[in-house]
Amino acid sequence: MLLERTTRRIVLTEKGSLFYRRAVSILALAEEAKREAMHAEEIAGDITITAGEFSAFSAIARAVARLQAAYPVVRSHFRSVTADVAAQQLRNGEADFAVFSAGADRADFESHPLPESAPWGVLVPRGAYENLSAVTPEALREIPLYIPRHYSGEEAGAFAGWSGYPFDELKIRGTYNLIFNLDISSGLGAPISEAQLRIDLIWSP
Repeated sequence: MLLERTTRRIVLTEKGSLFYRRAVSILALAEEAKREAMHAEEIAGDITITAGEFSAFSAIARAVARLQAAYPVVRSHFRSVTADVAAQQLRNGEADFAVFSAGADRADFESHPLPESAPWGVLVPRGAYENLSAVTPEALREIPLYIPRHYSGEEAGAFAGWSGYPFDELKIRGTYNLIFNLDISSGLGAPISEAQLRIDLIWSP
């Protein structure tokens, strides 16, 4: 059963929701194939890039800008998602490229490192630690923290090398996917941004 009828409305069942998502993907692929066939003699079509929130993405944006300057018929689409969703979209054919951090699962994909990375940091409410001029290892021991869901062993090792003590000695309150959804003014804790030791462009072979 794909639909469930109530006295006031009609809603999709779990199977109906799955069918709808698959149908949308198939229609999008069919439309893309149609556009590519119409422009078979020139470089044209759509490029979909799915990625997390990385400052290193600016390298991708510059490359796409150069591509579209040379081939104006090419259209680009950018999606901000988590690494697991990006991987699924690559496997389903919903995206052509993805941008992963070093800790994300990249099995079955080809990759190329991007030329930029970003340092990690801690976001705290304004005025919470005015007596500190910088984040110190000892100060972090006392702050309730949230870490990225896909925090890797490589990133944890880099932290231990900086702090001088193991990562698991921190007061970890939980995890997050996208940092903008964690309201630091709520008192939940302070999110550690992803270290982004290495950012790669990913695609299916």
